[in-house]
Amino acid sequence: MPVRRARHRGCLRTRVSRDLRDLRDLRDLRVFAAERLEPAERDAFIEMAESELLGLNDGNYARYRVRPSGFAAWAAVWSSDPGVRR
Repeated sequence: MPVRRARHRGCLRTRVSRDLRDLRDLRDLRVFAAERLEPAERDAFIEMAESELLGLNDGNYARYRVRPSGFAAWAAVWSSDPGVRR
């Protein structure tokens, strides 16, 4: 059964917001999913979260309740360290 975005909206918002605020990268995304989701839904959730993080920009980060300064700090780390992405 495919993971529905609406079903995991809250979990997705929590994860992306936490990554932005804590300057986290994608490496611990699997741990987060393992703690909160059924095994059959984990891979699809991880793919959705990665897509959200990769698609963040000045026009859409506010949906994750992050301040401009928080997004700027995350974007600086994200763009300067390619290792952060995996």
